[in-house]
Amino acid sequence: MVPDSAAPSPSTTARVRSALSPPGAMHTPSFRRGRSVARAALALALVTIVPACTSWHRTPITPGATTDAPLDHVRLVRADGRRLELWTVRIARDTLFGYTRPRWDAIVPPTTAVPVDSVRLLEVRGTDAGRTAGLVTGVAGTGAVLVIGLVVGTLLLINTAFGSH
Repeated sequence: MVPDSAAPSPSTTARVRSALSPPGAMHTPSFRRGRSVARAALALALVTIVPACTSWHRTPITPGATTDAPLDHVRLVRADGRRLELWTVRIARDTLFGYTRPRWDAIVPPTTAVPVDSVRLLEVRGTDAGRTAGLVTGVAGTGAVLVIGLVVGTLLLINTAFGSH
């Protein structure tokens, strides 16, 4: 049992409660609006950060090569210098087949076939381990700094509310 003299006074408790989280704060429209803004900011951050984890990798291509699974997105330079970007690419014997637009861009996207011997350079978009590691490290570091800042700020707020005068 705590003696009455050691218990915080009602006014101190009310000050701390109002400083940390006012009654009903979780149900106010401004709190919900803040959550939707935070979600939008997170979505925007992910959309801008995720491409940082990929890069173009040169891939050798030889006549007679085949692919078991389609390549999602490739860039190629033909022998005559023309550049071409293709999606959902398959290589079958001596021909490279793919869509000239992403599948989500059209109901039936136009397709093209390019002879393998007319391809001078083929680049495949793939995951870059170094960029991914840098991204994860940066996000984790930023999160750690934010958590430390929140903890220190909360401790300072509590110290101000309960601190001796």
